[in-house]
Amino acid sequence: MMRFVPGSAWAAVAGSRVAVLPADTAPEQVQRVFDALAADEALQEIAQGADRYGAPLALADCGAEGQLARRSGVPARLDDDDLEANASAVLVFESVRGSTLLVGDLRAKDDPTFPIAHGVTRVKALVLDLADVSLETLLPEDLPEPSAPAPGDGSLESGVIDSVPGFQRSAPVPSAPANPARSDVRPDPAEPPSAPLSAPKPSDPPAPVQHPAAAVPQDQLGDHDGSTIRAEDAAELIARNRAERSAQQPVQQEQLLHDSGPLVLSLVCHVGHVNPPSASVCAVCGGTIAQGSLQRRPRPDVAVAALPNGERVPLHNTVVFGRRPRARSSDPHTRLVEVESPQEDISRSHVQMRIEDWNVVAEDLGSTNGTMLLRHGQQPQRLRPDTPTFLWPGDQLDIGDGVVIEVQAP
Repeated sequence: MMRFVPGSAWAAVAGSRVAVLPADTAPEQVQRVFDALAADEALQEIAQGADRYGAPLALADCGAEGQLARRSGVPARLDDDDLEANASAVLVFESVRGSTLLVGDLRAKDDPTFPIAHGVTRVKALVLDLADVSLETLLPEDLPEPSAPAPGDGSLESGVIDSVPGFQRSAPVPSAPANPARSDVRPDPAEPPSAPLSAPKPSDPPAPVQHPAAAVPQDQLGDHDGSTIRAEDAAELIARNRAERSAQQPVQQEQLLHDSGPLVLSLVCHVGHVNPPSASVCAVCGGTIAQGSLQRRPRPDVAVAALPNGERVPLHNTVVFGRRPRARSSDPHTRLVEVESPQEDISRSHVQMRIEDWNVVAEDLGSTNGTMLLRHGQQPQRLRPDTPTFLWPGDQLDIGDGVVIEVQAP
């Protein structure tokens, strides 16, 4: 038995099995995942087939096997106990045994749910009925070691699993200057940094099932065994590969010169633009994604934080906004942005923003008056202190005194 809380992430359900995909996953890709589930394809195969199936946020089987696979950052609760967060770079499948499994927005446990047995819907949480046994963690022997965790690309609409997959280029939203902001304020050297953040680090991002790059090498796509090639095909294959490399090399080299971000799992289009693993078309030029291009590359700019005075703060590294901000960790790359607060509604260190894989993450730093998330089409919601919340393009953070920070394309 499976029930869902309506939301924005895709959920493909076939009997006892379900796959949750980012909200902006292309419908044809969702259809492929649904067809694979209906054809009883192994969950591990779906998890590793990023070229064909994208990057699911979660996979589960509430049948006799009781399997669950989550990307780092996806919460789950078995009966009354929260499952430990997946902080491993290795794709971890858990054998879940109990009565009820909740995956997604844990705050939605009391929301109205609706049954689903076969089909595709939009969700922010799933409730699965299970057989009553104990919990243990399994590491499948046939699971390859990944070269990098896969980025998230969608949301289970809780402020816990939402993600930003790579923005479409758009003009910045004009806004009149309100409160001047002074950036790059240095922390007071006399004051030691406070305790490290409890939120997940970039190595254990918000993002559920890890997709190893080794799972989809180009020479093993399709039915080919990866080691045998017919002599009559060799010349054509070599010529085609050389032509593709020649066409892609100039743009890729130019982009790598400018993209010095951390290495993330990514795809490229046929002219070399770097995209998230779940992309079906290029977010930069609208071109097609090159088959077999899944690998780690320097991450391009993902987003900026737009302030009321027109300043646009790049989110290359962690950025702390506040009246007199201080870094909460010893990271020397943390950027501090001071904002005016005549009424002192804004705390000294109020909110921080950062990029994890391809995701924009905000975290209220225990501010006095809180941080409100303003999302189009939804009621304003207060961020929980010291809890990572994943943002979408166009989301706004109201931190008080008229200061509203908006997530925009770079």
